[in-house]
Amino acid sequence: MKPRIRVEFVVGFLTIIACLVMYITNQGVGIPLWAIFIGWAEYFALGAKPELFKTALPSLFPGAILASVCLWGMSLSAFASWGMWNAVFWITLTVFLLMVTLNIPQCNIGLVGFNSFTAVFIIATIGPTAYPTWGCGAIISGSIWVVMSIIIGYVFGYLSILLQFPKKVD
Repeated sequence: MKPRIRVEFVVGFLTIIACLVMYITNQGVGIPLWAIFIGWAEYFALGAKPELFKTALPSLFPGAILASVCLWGMSLSAFASWGMWNAVFWITLTVFLLMVTLNIPQCNIGLVGFNSFTAVFIIATIGPTAYPTWGCGAIISGSIWVVMSIIIGYVFGYLSILLQFPKKVD
């Protein structure tokens, strides 16, 4: 297959649209462009194939869930007196569990799992002004916001290939 439009032009055009997607808001908070770019880059890094929606995206969930568990654990008052060891304990425990989940065939793409784990930490570090807070609490709201944004990035990755209008070469 040979592209009719070069990928540089397609990605440039889609970046304009991705920037506009940032203005889709909930409670006055826009979708994080950086998280869209994470998903977009993963799509290309993993081969830019439509199957990634089935094979890679399930790996998002263990990373986001375990990062949420980690943030929740670190916020428990019972562990507050541990100081730095509070973070060391919870991060080590949840990263270990994330590594264990990589043994599940449907969730075995480490790049995706660790990116979602990290992205949840980033949005939590930015704070509650970076995501809408729904009735499920701040940690889960931030996690959902990030996962949704990364999935949008996969859609942009898919469109990056589709909009090149590839043609068969004889």
